[in-house]
Amino acid sequence: MGCQPDLEECSSPSGGEDVVFLADGTPMFSGQALLFVSCSSGTCHDSGADERGRNGAPAGLNFDVDPACGYEVDDCDEVPESFERLARAARKAHAFDREIVRTLQDDSMPPNGELASDLEVFASFEDGVFSDPLPAITTPEGRRIVSEWLGCGGKVIEIARLPEDPTRDVPGFRCDDTVGGARCAYAAVLEPPDPQWGGETGIYQRTIVNLGCLSCHRDDDNPNWGPDDQELDLCLSSPDPAEGDCDPDAVLASLVGMTATGYDCDAGTEPGMHIVARDSASSFFLSKLTGTPLCGNPMPDGSDNGIPSDFIAPITQWIDDGAMP
Repeated sequence: MGCQPDLEECSSPSGGEDVVFLADGTPMFSGQALLFVSCSSGTCHDSGADERGRNGAPAGLNFDVDPACGYEVDDCDEVPESFERLARAARKAHAFDREIVRTLQDDSMPPNGELASDLEVFASFEDGVFSDPLPAITTPEGRRIVSEWLGCGGKVIEIARLPEDPTRDVPGFRCDDTVGGARCAYAAVLEPPDPQWGGETGIYQRTIVNLGCLSCHRDDDNPNWGPDDQELDLCLSSPDPAEGDCDPDAVLASLVGMTATGYDCDAGTEPGMHIVARDSASSFFLSKLTGTPLCGNPMPDGSDNGIPSDFIAPITQWIDDGAMP
């Protein structure tokens, strides 16, 4: 293994336990989140990835350290296998802690010099809006966060629960354990949009903007956009999108009645149109916000179980009402 670097001292006030959130509101400690989205999350070091998806990662070297029981599961006792998976991944991260830091420092990981997204995990959540994204794991600050988290023991949030009392149950704070000894934290509650496209509380702002859709679906020298991954440029018709926000009307025009292409769907599966006015059941855009899209992976990235149903309901209503501007 050669010479190994020292881990960052566990010296910050948080002790490596500062909480961040994925796009669906799932809480994780910052180092846990960076390791998950950058090294696992369905690819190389994910226990569920197939041989091709592992990209050469050794069998058994898995870092899928995402929570074992999410807010969509009522009884965590029903998913013991998920807790076993998380325990194995946490032990593996602890066993390889210095090797993880070394490969990050010498840029051998992530492989091929790929940039890990710094837009999937957010450092804060306030008033229904995510902000202050974590730095990518490929940056000095991202590497420091992972090194300090490992230096503090690599603690993981095991259970996520939705707040029951917003005046008391602050997202990120510890909640009652559902399984003995588990670390439970409150998830971030997404503020549902109104059943309209525009305005500060509309679907464009609270879905397209607040959920980070533009971090991938806009071609302005964005490392997360590319026809090899997807071909939906939401800002294609916007005037000078690189100079500011995309035009909401242009974004809407790129969705309603437009055929979805370029997605990783099974052979013979046609995603159809992004939005079919007055037919939410056939609208690919809406299905991608659920845990069971018509094909491909749920969106936004990091929301494998879909976003909460109360968030999707007004979008469904708006589409069935005609998907008007």
